[in-house]
Amino acid sequence: AARMLAPFFSEAYGKSHPDLFEESQRLLLDAVLRLAQRFHLPSSRALQTPANAPAAAPATASAPAAAPSAPTPSADDRENTSRWLTLLCHIIHNPCTAFARKQAKKQLLLLSGSRMRYSEVRDRGLADLELKRVRKVLASATGSMPDQRVVLPYEQQLKLCSSLHKLQEMAAAQPRNWYMYCALSSSAADGTLRFMMRSLFVLPHDALLAMMRLFTAGLKQAPAGREGREGREGRDGRDGREGLSRHERRRSSSECVTTAEVESAPLEKLDLGTLLPCVPLQRFVQDFMLQGSSTAIRHEACAVLRGLWQHASATERTDIFAELCAQLPHLPVFGANCREFMQLLGAMMQAPEERGLSPSMTSAVLTQLVQDLTEQNLLMAAHPNANIYRSLSSLLELDGHFLEVEPIHTSNQPEGEP
Repeated sequence: AARMLAPFFSEAYGKSHPDLFEESQRLLLDAVLRLAQRFHLPSSRALQTPANAPAAAPATASAPAAAPSAPTPSADDRENTSRWLTLLCHIIHNPCTAFARKQAKKQLLLLSGSRMRYSEVRDRGLADLELKRVRKVLASATGSMPDQRVVLPYEQQLKLCSSLHKLQEMAAAQPRNWYMYCALSSSAADGTLRFMMRSLFVLPHDALLAMMRLFTAGLKQAPAGREGREGREGRDGRDGREGLSRHERRRSSSECVTTAEVESAPLEKLDLGTLLPCVPLQRFVQDFMLQGSSTAIRHEACAVLRGLWQHASATERTDIFAELCAQLPHLPVFGANCREFMQLLGAMMQAPEERGLSPSMTSAVLTQLVQDLTEQNLLMAAHPNANIYRSLSSLLELDGHFLEVEPIHTSNQPEGEP
């Protein structure tokens, strides 16, 4: 005979559990979330109502009375809702509570008050969780040497790369939320952007590129309309949405953020006035833009500097441009590795007046480049092996010169003669 479980147990739970109290913790958590939904706790939109909001105008004969405004929430209500949001985000992003993820999302949407707010709170909870893990891994590895690159055990490397991969997925699917998350703490002493910039100089090379891409994404303002359904479905694929019915898919799609909401929502402005002084520009340019171990790292380092350039004021752009120009005399040492550097410098010099650069600065750069090229041409012309290269160029197609002063059989000796 069929068991009558409603309203205390769901039918799906009863079918999968002959003993109803076999997983009491799961049953209790599901019951608490369902009970919270019945209480209709005040949404965070109502909790964000300013205390000094103007009062509604009195009703007149020509103007009907407006709907009564929501009461101003108390400090206890705000704290209670904040704790609920933190708890629900933890349930959503914790693999151990995947069974309660559906109910937690419904409760989070109810508390958030709008799909835009829901998306921001959900991704902020994920960013807080994963960045906390990254900070913990780096703090345990750096110790008393905060400026040295860390060497992590294999298990720690897996944790670090897993957290960075999750953050990259979130930043790619919801770029606006990641930008807002970074912008909110851009002026803080231990904000997200400052932490990521410091970690670039201590991270191992396998995690360096992922952190650099996250930093670049934190500087990009997402175009309107990108936060649509595609990004949302791409991220929720791992939540088991493929197995949902049509009705559940339609209900889940109501959590998506529409283009109109993205366009109407204001964006936070990055505070580079406190961020740029903490960025060691000279070390960043030399370590990543010129001495980067791969083309991808050098390209991403230029993208980071390009993002800082977009948000910088005229004075800050002058400082960035001056630091790049200071590296011009050293470019011959890096050879082909300075290709990305020169592309970035050329982009900055286009329409210099609009970018806050004076004509004297751009002309000084061109003069320096001409002088450096002249010196390199003279060096190649006066090199002892220059005549050999000229003779070989008439027989072979040469791409570059290997300016060895001594013969190759002498310069390749592993040990000197006694």
